[in-house]
Amino acid sequence: MARYGVFFLLLRADALPTLLTCDRDMAVGSTIMGEEAISSDELSVVFERDGTEVACGSTYVPGEQLTARLVNSTGPAQYVLQVSGGTFQDQASGCEGEYTCNGTRCSKSDSSGQTVLAPSNETVSIELLAGWAETFGAVFIADTCTLIHPNQEGDGGDDDDDGDGLSKMSFFWIGFASGFGVAGLLALFFYCCLVRPNIRPKVNKERSTMGMGKIPQDDA
Repeated sequence: MARYGVFFLLLRADALPTLLTCDRDMAVGSTIMGEEAISSDELSVVFERDGTEVACGSTYVPGEQLTARLVNSTGPAQYVLQVSGGTFQDQASGCEGEYTCNGTRCSKSDSSGQTVLAPSNETVSIELLAGWAETFGAVFIADTCTLIHPNQEGDGGDDDDDGDGLSKMSFFWIGFASGFGVAGLLALFFYCCLVRPNIRPKVNKERSTMGMGKIPQDDA
């Protein structure tokens, strides 16, 4: 499953987000300002639709415009937004610096957020991240907020249609039943061909000894 990410990099003072080049990898474990970026839950990010927050894990509407926003900030900050798959809108008026990276990056210094155009022709997830650094040093990256394509709804356990009339859960039960059926056939074969033939002679012999196995004969 393809995954699309929106990344907020929040930096203070001497770490200028407008200087981050397009080839800089921004993720947990990547090297930024000479340190490995690490995860943190101090800040969070959200998607908004028409001013209303969209719960993480919900579906998005293909082709819609969403607002990607950093929340719970404790003070003025600078950050970089980065999106893959979708594109930022109104970069000329909403973004700072020169590294817009073909519509995939946007530097900001306020809490207004930035409009993101959701993909319309691809079945992918949109992921939202946040990062910040108190001083020149390690960059912290917030927990991910993910929105999924409507066709992905149910992946990971729900019994939804996979597009050809059969659900993933149906395939599970078919496979389970098939496996059980094979085991049952093997057990039946073992019983009929190996166990049962050895039991019947003993039973017949015991019946004959007890007088229960004789077949009545007509008098000549």
